[in-house]
Amino acid sequence: MYRIAVVGEKDCIYGFAALGLETFPVKTAKEAKLVVNKLLKEKIAILYLTESIISEIYDELMKFASESVTSVVSIPDLFGSSNFGLNKLRETVIKATGRDILFS
Repeated sequence: MYRIAVVGEKDCIYGFAALGLETFPVKTAKEAKLVVNKLLKEKIAILYLTESIISEIYDELMKFASESVTSVVSIPDLFGSSNFGLNKLRETVIKATGRDILFS
């Protein structure tokens, strides 16, 4: 059975445990890389990452994620959304279509 995991700062992710999601609190980007790499090798269907963590490990994350069936989703951290995930989506759409069809 596939699972859903949440990785990020403890204060940002502890509420997800109440929903039955597996939470993995991390303090540093180095620690997050290790946890994410391990999770992507397991049966994880969806991996939620806080924006502060995903922005620090994005390049490594894309290397790991390209070899996995896991969907990676960014969630806001304690300071709110930095629009990191939205900006990456925008870049992907422009790359795929040649235009900004989402935000024009």
